[in-house]
Amino acid sequence: MGYVFALHDQYRDYYLDARSYNEQHTIIQENGDRNYGSTWYGGKQSILCSSLALGHVTRNYCSILNKNIKVRGAYLDVFAVVPPDECYNPEHPVTRKQCLEYRGDCFDFIRTQVGVVSSEEPADWAIPYLDLVHHAPFALNPNPGYGPAMGIPVPLFSLVYHDSIFIPWSLGKGVWGIPENDSGYLYGLAHAGLPYLSIEPAETELQRVRIMSNLNKRLALVEMTSHKFLDDNYRKQQTMFADGTIVLIDLDKDTYTIVPEL
Repeated sequence: MGYVFALHDQYRDYYLDARSYNEQHTIIQENGDRNYGSTWYGGKQSILCSSLALGHVTRNYCSILNKNIKVRGAYLDVFAVVPPDECYNPEHPVTRKQCLEYRGDCFDFIRTQVGVVSSEEPADWAIPYLDLVHHAPFALNPNPGYGPAMGIPVPLFSLVYHDSIFIPWSLGKGVWGIPENDSGYLYGLAHAGLPYLSIEPAETELQRVRIMSNLNKRLALVEMTSHKFLDDNYRKQQTMFADGTIVLIDLDKDTYTIVPEL
């Protein structure tokens, strides 16, 4: 079908019923305790030490590729969003700096052996390794997923890294990471990002996806050079890009203008 086939994978949560589980491979905290939980559907889990993650990544993807499964990318979940871990296990101690380096080694393996590299959310240390992320939520209350914005969202990340990484945007109002009364579509246009697409999209959604995709095609590798608020309520905004493109959005009227037109 012409799609790039990539896997959603994870090398931090370490499930106790996994065939590869070994308690000695888990993180030990400074107080001597191990982390245990059962947040996700996999059941009871601990945390794999980052120094051992690359071995599992290598084993799994070499096995997949050796079976002639044409995987062309991997989303290594949580590595770019979870703060770096420390490990006090005397068999494999790890500092936070080393943790990020070990995560980077996993990304590098995917780059050289598989293809497209992605993770959960953008962070500056991970930019050299990543092609794209899952989302880049604004700071919302009570959690990153839903609620009003904590303060006034400003595209500081895009002003630095827009031309370095692909960031997709959900298009609805108040969807994941978007302030509850605002349009993800308008923010996505202002950031010249990629659009998410529903499994069974309506024609109106397809029209928005085409517009946003065409804008991203023009600006994906172009620097965002400025952002301005155009009214006292911070609802009218303007972004400008190095090629001269200007995107104006009005979050109250739910309108936008792109200059020059697509």
